[in-house]
Amino acid sequence: MVSTRCVLVQSFALFCPSLIVCSSAISLTGGLTLWIHVLQPIANLVMGNSCCSCWQFYCGSKGAKQRIGNSEITLDPLHLGEEGVIVKQGLRLCGSGGALATAPLTQSKTYFEVTIQTQGHWGIGLATRQADLNYVPLGLCEYSWMMLSDGRLLHRNTSVALAAADFDEGDVIGVSFDHVELKFFLNGSLLDGASFSGLRGTLYPCLFVDQGAILDLELVNFIHDSPTGFLPLMVEQDLSLGDHEDDSLKALLI
Repeated sequence: MVSTRCVLVQSFALFCPSLIVCSSAISLTGGLTLWIHVLQPIANLVMGNSCCSCWQFYCGSKGAKQRIGNSEITLDPLHLGEEGVIVKQGLRLCGSGGALATAPLTQSKTYFEVTIQTQGHWGIGLATRQADLNYVPLGLCEYSWMMLSDGRLLHRNTSVALAAADFDEGDVIGVSFDHVELKFFLNGSLLDGASFSGLRGTLYPCLFVDQGAILDLELVNFIHDSPTGFLPLMVEQDLSLGDHEDDSLKALLI
């Protein structure tokens, strides 16, 4: 049964339909104060999420998670080839080597874009943190799935497909992943046959550059429309409370 206070918390969110994250203090009997974090947009309520899923945080359940905006996601200087260089607020890769993004793809459908600023030898795709980012091209090992500047789709040093396209400076490569297929787009159009399947592991957006190539990663302001149902990469943040705080919330909400 949904507790009265949990219903009140959900009702509070109805007055804030535009909020993704906010904080408000509600004074309860005995001078206790409950800090409420409105963690999901009102669309979650419309879609029928129950107290035990979307709102489990308010009911005192541990392990509740929140997806927060992706403006903080960049290329990761801690997972960068030794001769790679990250500039332009963490979104441009130049030099020589590979780089991963700072956040993995955990949501069901993810889309991002990469702009070719300068031609050379480059690759775009996904990889795990086990991939060797010092050695190009990526795609030679079992931990990376890359589309290369010559159109080859490379994994385990095997060309699994060939993108029928000629890439040029200024082109925008779109990347979509739904945990079944990794697909690529050129200036908004799907590259037929240019896809991977059977990807495994914790996957991150991955770029590599060599021979003067420069790539820009775009995670927010897309130039082209994303495929239906695909969203920008989001950060999943653990909202579990400490034992003392969690017990206090349970006492208040049960």
